[in-house]
Amino acid sequence: MADSLKFVLIGLMAFLCNIVPAGDAADDNVDQFDGVFYLGFDKEGKFVQIPASVGNYVGLVAGAVPAALVSGGFHLFGSQSDMTMEAGRKTLKCFCYPCGFALGAPFLTLKYVFWNAPLYIAAGFMDGSPSTPVKINAQNSN
Repeated sequence: MADSLKFVLIGLMAFLCNIVPAGDAADDNVDQFDGVFYLGFDKEGKFVQIPASVGNYVGLVAGAVPAALVSGGFHLFGSQSDMTMEAGRKTLKCFCYPCGFALGAPFLTLKYVFWNAPLYIAAGFMDGSPSTPVKINAQNSN
């Protein structure tokens, strides 16, 4: 019991070491998570965006303690607050990008196989030209 409490207190202290530098320059950094999340699937629709966002937040939770340790180490050795924030941001990015991609990619594959491919094939049969986008076919049918 005492060992687990010790790990919780160490994690809490590491997290607070990451929060303290953020409070110093809070007016300078409006969006502290700018550039941390994987946004490669943003134009693919909600079916792919939502799992990618879940992956981003899973990476945020998984990377909180390592980012706190890195950022806290920078702060402990007297780094400037913007350097401390950037070190924590880069560490979080190392966790958020892979998690966001890993959870969004299977849904992107499902979307292409079961949604985009049949629409592309149907568009090819309607016009005789598979290179014609589906949206143009839908506009022409109205």
